[in-house]
Amino acid sequence: MSDYNVYLQPNSLPTLVYTSTTQNTGQGVTITNLSPTANVYVGSQPALQTLNATPPLLGPGQKVRVNLYPQQVNNIYGSPVYTPTTTTTTLSQLNTAGTTLFTVASSVPFVPGTLFAVGNLASSKEVLAVSGTPSTTSILATTASLYDHNNGSTVATVTAAGSSLRVTAQAGFGQV
Repeated sequence: MSDYNVYLQPNSLPTLVYTSTTQNTGQGVTITNLSPTANVYVGSQPALQTLNATPPLLGPGQKVRVNLYPQQVNNIYGSPVYTPTTTTTTLSQLNTAGTTLFTVASSVPFVPGTLFAVGNLASSKEVLAVSGTPSTTSILATTASLYDHNNGSTVATVTAAGSSLRVTAQAGFGQV
């Protein structure tokens, strides 16, 4: 059995907490939220960047068993729950999926390392990190967006509490 802890930094993007090899036989992995106060999301996609609640939400002390697909690499990500702040603006043009540069309607103090949420619909709202600000009305993200975002979509800074996760899996099936 493999048993280890992964720390999710405060104000961090989703973190890879477990990966299996193609040798796995379809066993499961148990993820336990060790935080006494913070909720976390756990799921199989790096798209945990979204603010919708589709992945399992683990409250403090809760655990979930994630089943592995046999004979495939399985990745499991952990993500803090993001809370919007009062610093907001809107997009001033359409941004297609895959973009890293967002043009906004008004100047907002987005500094490198800040997390921001972009989008209006629960199914396409996502969290990205600021890489830089080439001008007072543009934000450069560290990673490309997963979704299209329409002109007028909300852009807001977000914060998140850190947490620790315990990962328990059968030996030989992988780990981070």
